[in-house]
Parts: sequence; structure tokens; C-alpha cells
Amino acid sequence: MDGCVFESFLRKFDENSHKFSPLFYDGLMTARLRELATRTGVSVSTVSRVLNNRSGVADETRAKVLTTMDDMGYERPQRLRNQSQGVVGIIVPDLDTPLYASFAQVMSSALARYDLIPVICTRNSAGLTEDDYVGMLLERHASGIIFVSGHHAEYGSDPARYQRLIESGVPIILVNGYMPGIKASFVSDDGETGMQLAVMHLASLGHVRIGLALGPRMLTPMRRRERAFRSIMHKRFGIAEKDALVESSLLSIEGGQSASQSLIGQGCTAIVCGSDSMAFGAIQEAGHQGLNVPRDLSVIGYDDSPLMRFVHPALTTIRQSSLGISQAAVDFLVNAMRSGDLGSGKEMLFRPELVMRSSCGNVPRQQAVPRHATSM
Repeated sequence: MDGCVFESFLRKFDENSHKFSPLFYDGLMTARLRELATRTGVSVSTVSRVLNNRSGVADETRAKVLTTMDDMGYERPQRLRNQSQGVVGIIVPDLDTPLYASFAQVMSSALARYDLIPVICTRNSAGLTEDDYVGMLLERHASGIIFVSGHHAEYGSDPARYQRLIESGVPIILVNGYMPGIKASFVSDDGETGMQLAVMHLASLGHVRIGLALGPRMLTPMRRRERAFRSIMHKRFGIAEKDALVESSLLSIEGGQSASQSLIGQGCTAIVCGSDSMAFGAIQEAGHQGLNVPRDLSVIGYDDSPLMRFVHPALTTIRQSSLGISQAAVDFLVNAMRSGDLGSGKEMLFRPELVMRSSCGNVPRQQAVPRHATSM
């Protein structure tokens, strides 16, 4: 019998002892084994070598087989489960925000391909803080930690918490935020390019009176976008940077309503928002004032949340490269774990893209008058 052919009960016959011995992986039938090979894109014999922990299989292929097995819902053989390199923490603000949920999902899958165990920690859950989670992860000897929009994204935040981790040899990756002086790897969305894409698109539709509905200025990404917006408005339209129309509020539907109310009152025909949630709030506020989007007001969001294509009108938005950012963060972390080089303090920026849908139109020939203004 060929040692790479599996019996229906996943037992291999030993011709020397004339006994059946259990394989390392229990409960997978021959048909399922073939399905695993097909889904992975390798031969059944390669899957056999992986399950029996034999040599002759590239690390990337071995990881691909095991990840596919995880995706199919099968338990790994005990011997292979014990070979996991360790736990990696992914600390995100929450999982309610689609962008953060996307980061957590993509990073978890990428870590599993390296045979690492992802542990997702949400800062807003049960009142636990980022520092609380770091303490728990260190108690469990975590191999590394990825921080998404953490304290490193807050302007003026104390860098000591990250410096202590680096000095103790714990690899960390910091996503969507930058903190000078920290010798780690940073991976971020290029918000400046995002603002340029948004403003230039609106300019091509004839808009000049463009406003920015921004999230809290304490967040580094928001500060970068505001700086870029003011600069672009000056270069494109000659508007003094200090005179650019910017309103800061919460990154929420309510925040979008509040900021857009002020911007509409200042005569804006188009609004660029700090998030898709803010953009949805801006569309609602326009409706409350008797304005039609996009006929009377154009709105652009940021992040490209999955549901935004289904709202009415479908939202034009700036899409962050969550896949590219997540994969780079994991790759940097694994490299730091293997090499001991925890990073140089440099930041890798990923260019976002403009996703054009239905919430932007040509500048109205005659500016619509908001409903609240007519009663004055």
C-alpha cells in the first residue's frame, strides 16, 4: 500500500506489524482529504506529508494546507497544534466599526498562515484599556502585539508604554498612527492622498465651496487629513489655508450631522467626511434641511464600509487598503519575531483609492437654500 493513500477511517496499515495505526489527524475521511488537497491546490501526497509532519514540504505550502484545514473547520493533529509559534495580540478600538473589524479579520487569517494564534482585544469591551490588554498578553507570553488606532494615534500621547515593550524585546506593530521616536514599524493609510483624491474629484464636478467634516483633532490621522485639505484647497482654489471650511466632531452619524449642519450653513455645495458614518450623517442632515444628495449637496465618505454601497444614494468614498495594511503589519511582525530587528521608526503608507458611486454630482447652477435659512 502506498503510504500516501488513506483508508476510509484514516488508519494506515503497517505491513511490518500487520496492524493499523491511527494517523495524527482524526476524523477526516478520504473524500474530505481529497477536498482539502483540491482547495489548497496541492496533491494528496503533499497533504499526507503535512498531516504526518514529514519533511519535503515548503514552509509556505505547509502553512497553506493547515490554514485551509482551519477554514474548513477541521481540528489540527495534536502534534501540529503543539508546534504553534505563539500568541499574537491584535488590539483594536472596537469591532462595531467595519474598518476595525476588517483589520482584525484579515490580520487573524494572515497570522494563522504563519501558524500563529491571533487574540483579538477590543478596547471598548467591558471597560478594559489598551494597557490592561497589554498586561494580560504579556502574562501569557505573547510573541508580539499589533496596535490598530491605539494611543499611538493620539496626538501628544505618552510614548513610554510602547518604549517599554520595545526595550523588553516584545515586537510591536503600530497601525494608522505615528509616534516620533519609537523604534518600531508603522503601517498607515495615506490620508493626504485620500484628501487629494476627494477634493480633485469634487473640483472636476465644478465645486469650489468644499467643506471638511473631520473627526477629533486629537487623532493623528485626522490632523494629517486636515493639514492636507487646507493645503490642497489653497493650491487648487487659492483659498488661504486658515480660511478653509473645516468642522471637527465625532466619527459617528451624529458627529456627521453636527459638522455638516455648520458647513451647509456656510454655503458648502460639497462635503468631504472623516468616515463613512459621518458621511451618512451628512446625508441625513441634508435631507432634514430639504436638500437632495447629490443634486444640491455632494458628499464623500472615508473607509468604504461594506454597507455604504447599499444606502441611498450609494456613497462615494475613499477606500483604505485594509488588505494591504493588514498583510504588511503581519509580515513586519513576523520578520521582527524571526530576526530580532524590532523596526527603525519608519512608516509605510498605503495609497487609498476613490470609489465613485452616486452621492456626488455637478455643482448646482443655483445654490439651493437650506430649509432652516428660509425661515430667517
